[in-house]
Formats: sequence, structure tokens, C-alpha cells
Amino acid sequence: MPFVLMIAIFIPFFKEGEIAGSYNIWFWQVSITYSGLQVLENILAKAWLSILSLILLTSATKIASLLEGLEQLRMPRVMVMILSFMYRYIFVLVDEVLRMKQARDSRNFGGSRLWQMRTIGNMIGTLFIRSYERGERVYAAMLARGYAGHSQTLNRHTFRLADACFSVSFGLAIILNSVFNLIYKTV
Repeated sequence: MPFVLMIAIFIPFFKEGEIAGSYNIWFWQVSITYSGLQVLENILAKAWLSILSLILLTSATKIASLLEGLEQLRMPRVMVMILSFMYRYIFVLVDEVLRMKQARDSRNFGGSRLWQMRTIGNMIGTLFIRSYERGERVYAAMLARGYAGHSQTLNRHTFRLADACFSVSFGLAIILNSVFNLIYKTV
């Protein structure tokens, strides 16, 4: 959301239309338009709904099923595998960071601000090296166990009649909503 806001915040200043407000900033005069504010509101609402949909999807779906679905939707295999490894090893990295933090705190993490920043920098470098080495060991172990570049699961998801019914009903709901909005705006 911050990235969307950072990009979309400039739209009201560059979109042409009826001026909502004009401001002097040093030597520049900037104007905000009503149409620009409407576009900004539209973009922020869509981004917010997308984020909420993503949260709902990831909360209600197992990660293995989600990755398998992405693979069936023809998302590049490399991206699916990166997501898979990221999910599996993020917990390992968090544990490693907590262990390093506990070791740092047990050594009386004090001193000047420069000393603390140097210590944290060293911890980040050490974490990177440990992660890289662990990744190499895991990859070698995966190759030894017959890793072929894609995840293998026992069950395959297929498109069933219930999925078709849901898709049709959802599409009809969107179409009806659009029709009612058009009728409402013309009245």
C-alpha cells in the first residue's frame, strides 16, 4: 500500500480538470483537480481491495495448495519454487536472527550508537553468509534426493462443477452490479 500511495499521490496534481485547490510552494504553483482526486480514490480503493483479497486467499488456503494452483495457472516454475523456498525457510531465518539477537544481548549490547550500528551490520553480514551456506547445503541435499525442479504432491487440483458454478455466479454478480450502477447513474 505505501508503494501504491507513493506513486498515486501525484495523480491529482497532473490530471486535467476542474481545479479543487491551488497552492504556492516556493516558486511553483500546484493545482489539485477533482478528477485527479477521483482517480486517486479509485486507485487506492482497488489497491486496498486487492490487498484484502490477497490476505483472505492466503489465510484460507494452504500454502501447498496455493503454490500448486499458481503452477497450474502457468506461473513461471522458478517463481513458484522461489515462493515455496521463501515460505519454508523464512522460519529458519527468523530462528537464526533470534539466536543471534540473544547472543548479542547476552554480551551486554551497549556502548555508543556507532558501536551498536557496527554490531548490527556485522550481524546482517553473518546472517547473509549463514543463509547462503545453508542454501547450498539444502540444494545439495535436494539433488541427492532426486529434486527435479518442481514440487510433487499426491493430489492434483482439477476444475470441478462446483468451481464452474461459483465462477458463473460470481461473474453474474459482477455484471448485475455493473448494470445496477449504470441504471442508477442515468436516473
